[in-house]
Amino acid sequence: MSFNFDDLMVGGQLKTGQGLVPAIGEGNKKINGSMFAEGPVVFGTSTTFPTAYATVNIGPLSNPDPDVKKPFIPGGSCYGAVANPFSLAVTGGAGFLGQVNTAVDVVVGGNLFAQGEVMSRCGGHILSAKKNFDIPHPTKEGWRLRHTCPEGPSNDVYYRGRVSG
Repeated sequence: MSFNFDDLMVGGQLKTGQGLVPAIGEGNKKINGSMFAEGPVVFGTSTTFPTAYATVNIGPLSNPDPDVKKPFIPGGSCYGAVANPFSLAVTGGAGFLGQVNTAVDVVVGGNLFAQGEVMSRCGGHILSAKKNFDIPHPTKEGWRLRHTCPEGPSNDVYYRGRVSG
């Protein structure tokens, strides 16, 4: 059985699925405006996802109503024409309690902080294992010392500068 509504307002909780949901409260401890969806749930175009990839599947904004304008989100024009490439916009902090995987680039508009190792090439390149440094010269004002440790088949010493005598 299904019902069709033009508009539906829920003043308490909206629950789809079954079971008790401690995170949104139960009975007189329920949190008004909260929702539970057992999933899978699809947002966006109905055919974006050929299968249920996750509990929540979010695609690009696709509502054709004339009053719905795709919003411009800062950062969307960094790599091409002015557009909104995002399917999800979050204002405020976001926390991930598990691994985050992406099939394409990670673009950071500010600083990137990591508590663990920073790796590339599937773990073949570990940033903390690099032996490079660049520091102010200890005795010459305005000078810097830069050290790097190239790895190769022979032990060579390279000196950049001038040698006399």
